[in-house]
Amino acid sequence: MNTPLRIVIAGGGTGGHLTPALALAEAFVERLGQTGVDIRFVGTRRGIEYRQRDRLGWPLELVPVRGLARRFALSNLLVPLYFLISLNRVKRLLRTFQPAAVIGTGGYVSLPVLKAAQTLGIPSFIQEQNSFPGLSTRIGAPRARCVYLGFDAARSHLDASVESNVVGNPVRAEIGTVSRDEGHTEFKLDPSKTTLLVIGGSQGARALNQAVARGLTDFPPDLQMIWQTGRHSFDQLQRDYPSLPSGVLMLPFIDKMAHAYAAADVGLARAGALTLAELEAARLPALLVPYPHAAGDHQRHNAEAVTATGGARVIREPKLEELSVLAEAHRLVTSGEADQMRAALRGRPAVSVAQVIVDDILASIKYATSAAEEVVRGD
Repeated sequence: MNTPLRIVIAGGGTGGHLTPALALAEAFVERLGQTGVDIRFVGTRRGIEYRQRDRLGWPLELVPVRGLARRFALSNLLVPLYFLISLNRVKRLLRTFQPAAVIGTGGYVSLPVLKAAQTLGIPSFIQEQNSFPGLSTRIGAPRARCVYLGFDAARSHLDASVESNVVGNPVRAEIGTVSRDEGHTEFKLDPSKTTLLVIGGSQGARALNQAVARGLTDFPPDLQMIWQTGRHSFDQLQRDYPSLPSGVLMLPFIDKMAHAYAAADVGLARAGALTLAELEAARLPALLVPYPHAAGDHQRHNAEAVTATGGARVIREPKLEELSVLAEAHRLVTSGEADQMRAALRGRPAVSVAQVIVDDILASIKYATSAAEEVVRGD
């Protein structure tokens, strides 16, 4: 029996970093078979990867690393200590597990894993989602074999010597494969009504939640809504709106995102890189409200890249005070503009970015021995 290919994947904190990690793990299994690959995830107890650990499908190794607060905080003084403890813990994991490659998909947990791999001479790779690369990417990129970029604009923020490849962002394989009927059934929706999907990311988005809440008093009768509030806002919104209009499904977090995308006619979302990739894969028109305080204003740049294709429209956050986002989303569908946006999305080629990245990694580490080569070739 052939020894399975061992891979370590680090990325988490938010769904935007965990989703590509899961997509890459799925792609390795697709290429090599369930018994042909052995994967270890690395994350923290504070991140979404820990809350979702039972759904990962692979062991999750925990490290205590923490990110820097963007404001003055005494906790920042402990960040170097947590980093060193995490670095040593990851080195022990890598020496024991002996992976053929390490992949970082962002978030502060990626940095000690990438640094440990590079110190030990293990091939490291990075998948960067945003047009402005995160700190872990910028620090880890110079010694990585390749940085796979979601947006071309990210190149300008990396050293010219960094090996990079603009491939787009990987999404879970199920996105775009669920039928509309399956989506409606999962969420118990009325197929005769227009469905709005509101997603502010796994943490939620206060400005989006407030804009949606303002529209609840005049909720269109032929509209229904799947509203992901984020865990931090859910309890307060439940207290503020104990009785929701008919057709409004308010959830702290959506586990079955593929079904939510399939059920929706239009989306209202921030412009995080993974959200945009999923909207495109699901062929879902959307109103995008970029988070104005994102590092390097990367959400605005992300959104502009997508709206240039005709598949979305941008609303700047200050405008949320002046218009009803529910009415605007409803108008997109009733006017036929959403159909035009969906047609633009359908005209874009469907590419499995995760498979492109996995194939390139396999080629880079020259993993083409006997049975593995047959699986890769499809023989």
